[in-house]
Amino acid sequence: MYKEFYPLNSKVRIVKRRYKKDASLPIDGFKVIIDEEGICSIAYQNLRAKEYAKRAVRSLREEDGYPVCYLKDYPSFPLRGIVEGFYGKPYTHEQRLALPKLLSDLKMNAYIYAPKDDLYHRDRWREDYPAREEEKLQELFLSVQKEGVDFFFVISPGKDFDFANQLDYEILLRKLEKIRAFGVRHFSLLMDDIEPKLSDKEKELFSSPAEAQAHLANYLLKELSPAKPFLFCPTDYMQNFDTPYRQELRKYLDKGIEVFWTGYNTVAEAITEEDGETVMKNFNRKPVLWDNYPVNDFEPKRRIYLGALSGRGRKLNQSHVGYIANLSELFECSKIPLSTMADYAWDCEGYCPETSLKKAVKGYFKGCVRAGEIFVSLNEATIMSAPKKIAKLFEEKNFKALDKRYKKIAWALEELQEKAPKAFLAETESLRAFLSAECKLYEAVKKGAGEEEIASLREILNGCKYAPYDLSLLAYVNSMYALNEPFKVDAERVIYRKWGKKHD
Repeated sequence: MYKEFYPLNSKVRIVKRRYKKDASLPIDGFKVIIDEEGICSIAYQNLRAKEYAKRAVRSLREEDGYPVCYLKDYPSFPLRGIVEGFYGKPYTHEQRLALPKLLSDLKMNAYIYAPKDDLYHRDRWREDYPAREEEKLQELFLSVQKEGVDFFFVISPGKDFDFANQLDYEILLRKLEKIRAFGVRHFSLLMDDIEPKLSDKEKELFSSPAEAQAHLANYLLKELSPAKPFLFCPTDYMQNFDTPYRQELRKYLDKGIEVFWTGYNTVAEAITEEDGETVMKNFNRKPVLWDNYPVNDFEPKRRIYLGALSGRGRKLNQSHVGYIANLSELFECSKIPLSTMADYAWDCEGYCPETSLKKAVKGYFKGCVRAGEIFVSLNEATIMSAPKKIAKLFEEKNFKALDKRYKKIAWALEELQEKAPKAFLAETESLRAFLSAECKLYEAVKKGAGEEEIASLREILNGCKYAPYDLSLLAYVNSMYALNEPFKVDAERVIYRKWGKKHD
């Protein structure tokens, strides 16, 4: 639970608490000593760590007192947080205001505001936010600050920034200075998902897009003087090998700027220590891992990822300065996998996906934990692994096992409908409708129903926006029935890299 924890077999009542700031501790780290006299001494690296220490002490309390103990804890990654960087429907203002408390509870310290559909962050970056939108940004910043989380305002001007026009630099700086005026101190420049080309005029000034982008980043670092870390997302944000772009970037980019990358792929099944060492050399600095999970804005888009983070090296903190999760547009559903990612970010060496997920499900599905476990198991993190399919049970006509499976699913759906959080039910309505119809499809297939009954269920299932990972029942029915229109079965995402035992 903690990096160091040494309790004695004796309990005391705390009679006095002493606090002392200790700059020698790691960022967000703290130390607690409870002695036999009931004195609780807390050393903390910063105010955030002080709050973490208070929580740790509260967690030690039992009916007969607190253990006499020594406790020390600190995060694996100095920078830990989320990026609102998905494509799709942006979060509502109310959802954004709820994020800071969640991040604080998970001991994450960064909210990176980078919604792709915020016009004034990307397509219309030259324009100031309208008054009402600026008010919302100010309110969001204050709510983040209140929870002891760092708010990063992000700008993405790469689609049409003119590197040869000084006016563009001044417009961008002026816009960021306006954001800075209401208290924001952390900033990030993104150059992702663009075509990196230079005009003839730009070519007269810069040898490559990488040099031009580095020039802009360096300009903002100098003129804006943002708080550390100042974050930069390069155009070559994936790959675990060197590229001409990276060779240029490391030549020109100021050493005081931290760089994002997403793994060997945009959505990476596995990221090893070797990957981390390679990319650290590529960028000539320790990068920040932008982990594209549980985001679901890529094919197949009918998936909701609820499973635990897996396939990440236990010692990536040795080659990275930060770990950032990219949430999906489904705010409630993101909370479950995010909890596991926060556990990894705090203690990557001690992280256990199964234990972390069990804790996350128990914390979220209060009153219907078993139903939550079943539902989550049907929507695992198949980005990182390929769970076993039920198709074999159909081929073997193992109806005993299949009856048990679908009875369990039907029960879980009823239990969730009655007891799960309403916001979760709203987000998963389509997915639950799919599973309910699948249960009926199974019963129809088992009894040998005709094509008309099967086709009526096909209309329901094919019309659902979301589906679970295992569609082998639908594939089985397609092979058994001569339907005019088949059940829609998504092409499976190829798992290019598997996490082997050598990486554990």
